[in-house]
Amino acid sequence: MKRVVLAVAVAALLAAGLSQGGAATGASKAAKAKASAAATKTIYTCPMHPEVKSAKPGQCPKCGMNLVAKKVSASAKPAPGGKTASAVTYTCPMHPEVKSAKPGQCPKCGMNLVKSKAAASSTSKAKSGTKAAAKKKGA
Repeated sequence: MKRVVLAVAVAALLAAGLSQGGAATGASKAAKAKASAAATKTIYTCPMHPEVKSAKPGQCPKCGMNLVAKKVSASAKPAPGGKTASAVTYTCPMHPEVKSAKPGQCPKCGMNLVKSKAAASSTSKAKSGTKAAAKKKGA
């Protein structure tokens, strides 16, 4: 009789320990899920105008299309100035103010957008200006 009571007591203790361990595992899973959700952020952007971004759903101020949700990593922070150092942008040869992250066509004139690196293009312009100035001095 004592053996039966002892076996029941041990079984009850084991069951209680396993259920608490399971609850702790569930809690840690919930904490990980919460941390993961905090690590990603939802922004809303226009499919036609990727430069249009909003923290809440709505419509694009340029074309009126519905903004679509896009999950972004909160840890990915852009470099100062809003662009990464090696970011490739596409611009219109006739309208340099038109910029896009993807190749496509200029919404103003319909020309194909050309690839350009923001940092490289400003550096090459400065160098070419210096060469032109040196040629003028020599002439």
